[in-house]
Amino acid sequence: MQLGTLLTFTYEANNALLDVITAHAVQDPEVHRLFSHVLNAQLRWLHRLRGEEASVGIWEDHDPAEWRDLNKTGIEGLRSVLDEAKQEPDGLDRIITYTAGNGKTYASSLEEVFTQLITHGAHHRGQIAMRLKGHGLTPPPTDYIFWSRKEVV
Repeated sequence: MQLGTLLTFTYEANNALLDVITAHAVQDPEVHRLFSHVLNAQLRWLHRLRGEEASVGIWEDHDPAEWRDLNKTGIEGLRSVLDEAKQEPDGLDRIITYTAGNGKTYASSLEEVFTQLITHGAHHRGQIAMRLKGHGLTPPPTDYIFWSRKEVV
């Protein structure tokens, strides 16, 4: 499977969850914190991959009205980095060096970074879904298999 497909899945799964949160005007601070965190992680990795300073804090809260645009900006930027990497000799094996939130410097391949982004988002979408269930709401199915069968709109 290609990472580009998984980026599309991530984008659409985030939007499906966002649709439920906004349709029901969910005011749970933990839902807001987690969803902002997912988007922040996408943007922070994008900035690392581009060699830029992060424009957002990892736990920075955003107004839900900004979430859709932040999701689009992050995923489109990551797709651009992915497309550029495919043209490079090292491709997804290219190693990037970055400083993590703990101040330590690490090195990871692009493939590892993209895998982290995708699995990280899935983890937190699951946490958000549990919070929504606690409020009596039905979260959308955001597992990959549902999306691949076109059960996530």
